[in-house]
Amino acid sequence: MERRAVTLPGFFRPSKSWDVTVVHRGALLAVIEFKSQAGTSMGNNFNNRSEEAVGSAYDLRCAYDEGLLGQIDPPFIGWFMFVEENSASTRPHRDGTQYLFEIDHIMRRGSYIDRYVELCQRLTATGLYTSCALVSAPASSVTSGDFTVHSDDTSPQQFLDALEAHLTRAVRGKPGSANQR
Repeated sequence: MERRAVTLPGFFRPSKSWDVTVVHRGALLAVIEFKSQAGTSMGNNFNNRSEEAVGSAYDLRCAYDEGLLGQIDPPFIGWFMFVEENSASTRPHRDGTQYLFEIDHIMRRGSYIDRYVELCQRLTATGLYTSCALVSAPASSVTSGDFTVHSDDTSPQQFLDALEAHLTRAVRGKPGSANQR
């Protein structure tokens, strides 16, 4: 294993730095972004994290479609979110704003953790990400390492299983994989 730059070309911007990239024999196999949110200022931060997650994946997928990533198979694209459990993140949100159109119930009334679960599920359901994970923990768990998983389909285990399956297929050289030349 060697450490190299993790900056990849973008389509709507010159480049994007990813937290983890996996390259095998010159082929990009996986990219992963780690994000966190702590403290009590949840609203704007949730919106910013959502916009960033959608934009980063769409930018990378367009760069792939334009041949800027130089491979045959699309890479695994992963998003892993850590949220601090506190009163701001766990209580249902009450929004008195008047909207022009009806807001999705979970996005309007759910807690911010509920919203992050839904965001992760939608990011994978739409195909923007191969897999997403969400864990939360109170600040006091920094020494114990205890955390909460909120759904099976956004669990760290599911995320790692999907990553392992993708990398195994790519490295073993399934037809059409990055290892077939």
